[in-house]
Amino acid sequence: MKGDEYQELEELEREFRRVGITWQTFAMLSRQNAPNSAPSTNGSFGLGLDIAATVAVLRTLPDGAGEAAFVNAFKGTFAEPFDRRAQRARRAEDRKRPGPTSGEGEAGA
Repeated sequence: MKGDEYQELEELEREFRRVGITWQTFAMLSRQNAPNSAPSTNGSFGLGLDIAATVAVLRTLPDGAGEAAFVNAFKGTFAEPFDRRAQRARRAEDRKRPGPTSGEGEAGA
């Protein structure tokens, strides 16, 4: 890690303490995002994290807001926009596919 990365990580962890969350909160988010994955035998988890964006989310929360407030804010910032984009993409793909025409698939047609 470079010096700037250490500073970002320290800032993130300060915000964790201020809001009242731990890295275990991210483990919980990871499990929620992959509910069918087998849990790690050693408790580790993988998670990509935009530290600056996560700090920005944390700063919107009051001191001691806790885990539930953070999870809601995090999902509202990251998961919900992603879900909306994915839904729009699925609808666009559905519109591109030709639907059944009249009489297709009917017996005796």
